[in-house]
Amino acid sequence: MAFCTKCGAQIPDGAAVCQSCGQAQPGAQQTYQPQQAVPQYNNAGPSLVTQVYGKAKSKLEKLLILFSMIFFALAALALLIGLIRGIVDATDTFYGGFGAFVDTFFGAIYRTAIYSFMALALVVFWCVDKRTGYYAFLAGLFGTIANQFLKIACRIPRPWVLDPDFTIVESARAAATGYSFPSGHTQNAVSTFGAAAVMTKRRWVRRTCIALVVLVPFSRMYLGVHTPLDVGVAFLMAAALLAALYPAFRTEHAMHKAMPWLLAGALAFAGVFLGHVTGLRADFAPGSEDASNLGHAVKNAWTLTGAVLALLPVYFIEKKYVRFEVRAVWYAQVLKVVLGLGLVVAVKTLLKAPLHAVLPAGPADAVRYFLLVMLAGCVWPMTFRYFSRLGKQAA
Repeated sequence: MAFCTKCGAQIPDGAAVCQSCGQAQPGAQQTYQPQQAVPQYNNAGPSLVTQVYGKAKSKLEKLLILFSMIFFALAALALLIGLIRGIVDATDTFYGGFGAFVDTFFGAIYRTAIYSFMALALVVFWCVDKRTGYYAFLAGLFGTIANQFLKIACRIPRPWVLDPDFTIVESARAAATGYSFPSGHTQNAVSTFGAAAVMTKRRWVRRTCIALVVLVPFSRMYLGVHTPLDVGVAFLMAAALLAALYPAFRTEHAMHKAMPWLLAGALAFAGVFLGHVTGLRADFAPGSEDASNLGHAVKNAWTLTGAVLALLPVYFIEKKYVRFEVRAVWYAQVLKVVLGLGLVVAVKTLLKAPLHAVLPAGPADAVRYFLLVMLAGCVWPMTFRYFSRLGKQAA
């Protein structure tokens, strides 16, 4: 027999613990006692997304799943538009009350979206993250050029031109210029807000951007300026571009390796588009809608070429010489954005008349947008060191 090393009680030979005090005994032979697994119960079960798509293994897969879900949601919403508009038009009383509110709501979303694409990209570039800003700019540039190519190649008129009985919200008619297919506003909304949603780590920002990715395309269909086909193709193009460009902007190292090639590709793409539209021999009657749409495409080609030409020096000058800091105290960020956007809008307006006076319309627009991108990407960010000092001086 043996004795416990703590309390002295008699214990059997080879006992692992004392039965009296519970003290573990040195030199005792330890035996493995397998523990019975405790079953875990999850009453919720796998989500519907997991059941349909499986578990996403990478951020890119999550991105593709997210945009496919939004696309199917838009398709379902498109089916509801006819019902909604039918209800709105069914009763004059309803149309004058809630119907007018719905028209105003989606019209406000449309008008906000017109001015928010570039503004959001600049705010992100100046105040949040330069990499995300470049991601949004490149996705928007490639998408816009491809979108314009399809417009001029397919030449599909607006819905009310194809069908005179088609109902449109009249307040949206004036701004609905150019061909209908595919939707340019949908392309820009998904590219800009989608890039921000993919790159941000803040949930409220991601949710807001996703809401706009859904609402802007839906508003284009509700207002009657685009068909579901216009919106669906533009949505898929933008989502595919975001997925294709994401690996190039996943890290700083990847971006610095890819940016020169992406900028060179964007410049070549813009040059091909410019050569295509300026080389077209339009067989349209002067003053016809087709002639007007071609003129619209030529103007866009010149402005896109000027913007892409400016991005090349902007990227290399900022990287080597400017190297501005995006962080600043909140009121300095507000000043940076308000003054910067105001300066960009003022210069854009003031340059138009003198440039058009000395240059043909197309080159004048190209020079104007070249200078605007240089201003927003290099010149104005040189002042950010002073804004970043505001918070430090206050502290």
